[in-house]
Amino acid sequence: MKVIPPRIQEASCETVSLSKAVLDAVCQGRDIENSRFSQQKLEEIEAPAADWKGCIFENIVLRGCHFSSGSFQDCIFAHCDLSNVNLSDGSLQRVMFENCKLTGLNLFESHLIDVTVCHSNGKYVNFSGGKLKNVWFDDCDLSGAVFDSCELKKAEFTDTRLIGADFLHTKLNGVDLTTCEIDGISLSGSYELKGAVVTPYQACELARFLGVNIKG
Repeated sequence: MKVIPPRIQEASCETVSLSKAVLDAVCQGRDIENSRFSQQKLEEIEAPAADWKGCIFENIVLRGCHFSSGSFQDCIFAHCDLSNVNLSDGSLQRVMFENCKLTGLNLFESHLIDVTVCHSNGKYVNFSGGKLKNVWFDDCDLSGAVFDSCELKKAEFTDTRLIGADFLHTKLNGVDLTTCEIDGISLSGSYELKGAVVTPYQACELARFLGVNIKG
């Protein structure tokens, strides 16, 4: 699977104040474009429906901020803390998260296209009702994450912890879980499992959803 990376011309990104950019977006309805934010912190800020394009976030703390119905296009997040950020009903296209803390991130009914999440802590992220296309999770901890009623199209998980993750009502057809830890995941039965790729050991773990008892 090929994920299209963010299209950013780093040389054209001007380092600016994150708080001022958010204020301009909220008060004047401006898009936030071609900006670099480094080592800044915002908490519990509300900026719904803001549009971010061509932005780089480095060592940024956004804990508990509300960006619902907003969009991020061609953005990079590196070493950022987005714990409990509300991005519900939003759009992420050509976005990369690297070495980020995403605990409790709310992406309810959001659309993700060409998104890469690597080396990140995404425990309890909520993807419920979302549409994920060309999304790659690599070396992440998604324990307790919720993928309830999601549409997965070319989603890839490599070396990722999915312990206790919820995939209820989400088809896993074509999804390769062979390098992942899936102990305790939640499924309703064969509906989700049909077409999933798993190891023999994982098949034993998943047999309980098919009403199969394995002895020996």
